Amino acid sequence: MEFHQYWLKMWLAGKAPDLEHFSIARMASRANKFMRPALDMPKSPLSQVTYAFHFDASLYARYLRKYAEARGVKRVEGQIEHVQLRAADGFVEAVQLKDGTRVAGELFIDCSGFRGLLIEQALETGYDDWSNYLPCNRAVALPCQREDGSPPPPFTRATAHSAGWQWQVPLQHRNGNGHVYCSSYMEDQEALDILLGNIAGKPQAEPNFLRFVTGRRKKFWNKNVVALGLAAGFMEPLESTSIHLINTGIDKLLSLLSLDGVNQAQEDAFNRLTGREYARIRDFLILHYNATQRTDSDFWNYVRTMEVPDTLTEKVEIFRANGQIFREEDELFTETSWAAVMMGQGIQMGGHNAMADALDPAKTRTEVDEMEKSIRYLVQHMPGHGDYLARYCPAPIAA
Repeated sequence: MEFHQYWLKMWLAGKAPDLEHFSIARMASRANKFMRPALDMPKSPLSQVTYAFHFDASLYARYLRKYAEARGVKRVEGQIEHVQLRAADGFVEAVQLKDGTRVAGELFIDCSGFRGLLIEQALETGYDDWSNYLPCNRAVALPCQREDGSPPPPFTRATAHSAGWQWQVPLQHRNGNGHVYCSSYMEDQEALDILLGNIAGKPQAEPNFLRFVTGRRKKFWNKNVVALGLAAGFMEPLESTSIHLINTGIDKLLSLLSLDGVNQAQEDAFNRLTGREYARIRDFLILHYNATQRTDSDFWNYVRTMEVPDTLTEKVEIFRANGQIFREEDELFTETSWAAVMMGQGIQMGGHNAMADALDPAKTRTEVDEMEKSIRYLVQHMPGHGDYLARYCPAPIAA
């Protein structure tokens, strides 16, 4: 059984603290501590530390470009002016750049962002609009200085506002900030004013306003074009899933490709598997909104009462019954992630799963107590986040 089943049994009996005390990542973030997993200690909770990286996106892109070009990738710069389709089957035959350069190919990967230059403008694939489920359709981004001199906190902060939410991503020399909102409930200037009133330092650039429509292409692979990234679809950045979807898209494409050209079975499999992955992430994002108890704005009243996909309704109702969560195949979010959001948003389990009673109650309590004490001890002895950065990955001193 998942741990939260045993925890609930003890908590309802008044014999366990709140669930957050059993997450080493949560308790470490509260104490501004950090370390990566101790893989040489497989029996220790330290081997199970979960983490993610905060990247300077422009530096990361430069690194990837250099890495790829050193291994044979040829970069041809230019603006695409015309897409040439084969008359026989409608496949993309070549793209012509503004300077007259013609780039032909057998398979094209569309990374042209929201425009979908090949997948949509050339092939007219179509788009499934999910705005009824995820109504936020605007964002304003603005980096700022980190002025207090303290080490950056070891977590991303997401703060709800009246018509959306704000992110704060700490880097060593600056913070990345943004406000995601719904234009039906908030004007651009109001969104910017809220962001400016809730950042930690002086802005380092002009605000960057973004527009998007949450959803996905009706096909991710159409004829000989495979869409990745924003060209494939977009679900707002609440759980930072865009880079993950690019990675899994590349993985599936490499697994399916053959040297004998493109066949329909490959295309169908890619579309089916990717569509399922998008739908599961969509449901997880919807949960953050729909499970709210807020009644203080029209936006939150809408998302709290809107109809949601049957797949999400089923997941929530099963959890309400006995706390059970089924992770389907290789979906991104684990049972722990689903439980954290449901319980954090106030969705209550009716009771624990009966299988949790198979363990002796005294033994269960001992195990739960020891786990809490162990995590508390380990967090006390973890390095501070600033100390870890200074030792393992100090950033160059800003000019």
